[in-house]
Amino acid sequence: MTNLGTARDLRALDVNGTGTPATSLSGFDNTIQFTQPFALNSVDPSKLLIGTSFIYEESPATPARDPLDDIALRNGNPTLVNGNWQPAAGARVGVVTALAYGGRDRDGGGLNDRPGIAYVASRDGANAGKLFVRVDATSSFVAVDSWATGAPGGGVIRDIVLNPENWRRFYVVDSNSKVWRGELAADGTTNATFTELTGNIGDLIRTGGRRTELTSVTLYFNGGAASSASDDTEVLLVGGFGGVFRAINPTTTAQWSELEPLLAIADYRKGDPLVRQGDEEMEQFFIVEGMLKRVVSNPEGREMILRFAAENEMDTSYAAWRLRTPVPYSIVAVTKVRTAELPMPVWAEFLEKHQELKLRFEYEVMKLMSEVMAHTITLHLLDAPGRLLRFQRKHPELAGRIPKKELAAYLNLTPETLSRLKHSIRGRVRPAL
Repeated sequence: MTNLGTARDLRALDVNGTGTPATSLSGFDNTIQFTQPFALNSVDPSKLLIGTSFIYEESPATPARDPLDDIALRNGNPTLVNGNWQPAAGARVGVVTALAYGGRDRDGGGLNDRPGIAYVASRDGANAGKLFVRVDATSSFVAVDSWATGAPGGGVIRDIVLNPENWRRFYVVDSNSKVWRGELAADGTTNATFTELTGNIGDLIRTGGRRTELTSVTLYFNGGAASSASDDTEVLLVGGFGGVFRAINPTTTAQWSELEPLLAIADYRKGDPLVRQGDEEMEQFFIVEGMLKRVVSNPEGREMILRFAAENEMDTSYAAWRLRTPVPYSIVAVTKVRTAELPMPVWAEFLEKHQELKLRFEYEVMKLMSEVMAHTITLHLLDAPGRLLRFQRKHPELAGRIPKKELAAYLNLTPETLSRLKHSIRGRVRPAL
């Protein structure tokens, strides 16, 4: 289902190379799962990756049809058998269990987008886990053999997440409730080394004397001030039936702590306020799904959007809580949103018990405040094309997801002007501000 700005559009996915008219995915592949894994590209959200027992990727057909519903089979081509199109047998990877799509790597002080990067985890008929990686958009998905032959021993991967500034580093949880960090070789091969980070988590996930399963992993990342990885902070959250657990920069002796008892999961509809300007009761929000905006308004009702935040990011009223002042802005759902949240006094008490996390968190709060200040300055210093180019450079992961009306308001433009600018600035050099 796509959002075209004025209406929601439900359509079937057509598989490229299956004649005219093209065959839909549901008619082409009989291995579609009841809960179907898919992933939007983290650096180009117009791209989609789907895993059944095969891998499909968003790919406009030639000659062009509607680009919103064309997908291509990867690792093989469609074959015609007894008058019916079906996937080539050699393209089968096993039942897909997890996907990660799109990545970045560092280049001096900047980041390079790598939209062709993709990881796919699967299980075979013997319930053994496999891991595949594609290192660029023109390559095939190749098995990472060391997942099966090395220390992980071929456990079924339940979830996978990439370091947002180093696509070669990734984290997974497997069917044995173990946590692993993988490092793909930098030589262009699919050789990888794995480090177990399970630490003390086996003791924490026991419920009623039984060990529960871990099913998900999320990474909260702070790249620090240096252009290298020397001052990076990785806060890893893993969860399942037994709770949610946190480790900071985990190693082989990782000490996990239980975070879940403090958190509440909340769902919000598009347009719902999570915090209202002037509130004195404050909360800490971690975004699980969807997108939030921070907004200020004057007594006449005129609004200014200060920032957007999406999955794996946070929003907070921590500074106002520390200053003992009402919240100076509202936090509003841009899309349907799910958050993990807790009252600010509870979060502050938790931080006091974890001083390293407190320092990193307060640095992140100052960084957010600095970004808001930089945005308000650029509204005065840059012309309209410059403001759009700066946003695309600073937030490529959000550029394709924010509704046009919201993005126009953020850039202090009309929606019509924004549409014209998008067509006119292609190929222009982006401002460094």
